[in-house]
Amino acid sequence: MAILGIVALNADRAGDFFSGLAIVIIVASAIYYFHGRCASDDGEQVVEGGTGQSSSNDYFRQLFMSGETQSETIFWVKNSPVASKSSPDDKVAEGGKPQQQLILEAGDCHWAYMTEQTNTSNVARPLILDGYRKGGTDFDPDTWDRKVVVLRIDGSVKPLRMRISDNKVLDALLRSGGVAIP
Repeated sequence: MAILGIVALNADRAGDFFSGLAIVIIVASAIYYFHGRCASDDGEQVVEGGTGQSSSNDYFRQLFMSGETQSETIFWVKNSPVASKSSPDDKVAEGGKPQQQLILEAGDCHWAYMTEQTNTSNVARPLILDGYRKGGTDFDPDTWDRKVVVLRIDGSVKPLRMRISDNKVLDALLRSGGVAIP
């Protein structure tokens, strides 16, 4: 029933927010499978044809290269301030082989990825989040009515509120580590 509620609300802003909550769990599943299959003994990811570390697209692109997903649409959220207005084309391969240049092109991804984490990091730390302004690392109060969707390392998803005075999120764990934005 909850999924039907999400689909039914998708035509408005609240529905887009709830869709984002559901979609981030799908992205998390791909990440957890990736880490389970592709991590080496020292926690480093091993994927042939690494894709860089300058944006969240680079990090998420590894999920395609390792075969964990073939869907770009799980990284896109309707009415996102950082992603394109239309959903990605889902063209990620040629001749049955993933092609880096086709995967998560500019505007295909809504989610930011928290960097500088290891397999021994605090499980309450954020792994994926949204709410950023396009081209910046400041939170946008208009994205979800002063909320930020956060997926933590332990797999829990929680919307966090921004302070009205300065649009900061009251969570010390968000301030530790780096962030790769779309």
